[in-house]
Amino acid sequence: MWILLSLLSALTVSLSDLMAKIYMKELDPENIALVRFLSSGLFFVPLIIINIKKILHISLESIPYLAILTPLEIIAFILYSKAINTTHISLVMPITALSPLLVAIVSMIMIEEYPSILGAIGIILVTLGGITIYGPKSSRKKENLKGIIAMVTATLIYAITTTLGKICVILVDPFSFAIIYYPIIGTSFLLLRTVTKGKSCTFRDIKALKNKYVLLSGFLLTVSIITHFLAISMTNASYMIALKRISLLFSVILGHYILKETEFKNRLFGSLLMIIGLFFISMAK
Repeated sequence: MWILLSLLSALTVSLSDLMAKIYMKELDPENIALVRFLSSGLFFVPLIIINIKKILHISLESIPYLAILTPLEIIAFILYSKAINTTHISLVMPITALSPLLVAIVSMIMIEEYPSILGAIGIILVTLGGITIYGPKSSRKKENLKGIIAMVTATLIYAITTTLGKICVILVDPFSFAIIYYPIIGTSFLLLRTVTKGKSCTFRDIKALKNKYVLLSGFLLTVSIITHFLAISMTNASYMIALKRISLLFSVILGHYILKETEFKNRLFGSLLMIIGLFFISMAK
């Protein structure tokens, strides 16, 4: 069951990103992030009302984790939005597969924790996939560099939030946590934007929700979040994240056939290498 949920989460987040890329390109990254939080939040409201009794009894132990997760998720999602809206989706999405590699490198430096043979094979495959995608000069153009740096930073943050999110899922009913998570982040971000940017800026963001494609992006993101937390509650977090990273394959295919992005063969082959590498890494844990 967790495999189907992970695949559904991967597909819906890829489609949501595609909608954001096409229909929110006039907005800056902060606006995009807020609009996507708000549009998904609209679909969570009825679910929160239906499950209010369970939500009111969530563990108080999860509150400190939510307090840490909220600013991290806001920062990561702004960077993520900047990456997909300023650079080819098929170029920046494969970066999300680098999180196990980054974690392994940090572990070796900080705590002298070295990977097993399977883990080492996985790391090599992910690295080779990255070289295949980012080796060509056209992929390293200046205009792509900012988007790539933004996605690398977002991926580092998501490596932390995934672990903290798993802890919250253990402390709270998975479905209850899934339906309150983004509304809490979105509401916090909305208040922050209102205080720092003013009411007129916030009102402009809310008006963007009239666009049916923005709402569709929000709905797809809602499905992705719910299926993500349900799947991660059923299995090892590393297994679930490794499988969900198939989203980068969906993004490369959608980027080529819908957005007419270039270097399809390189990016497809590199993405496949990264996904195979991820499975080796997840099996090593």
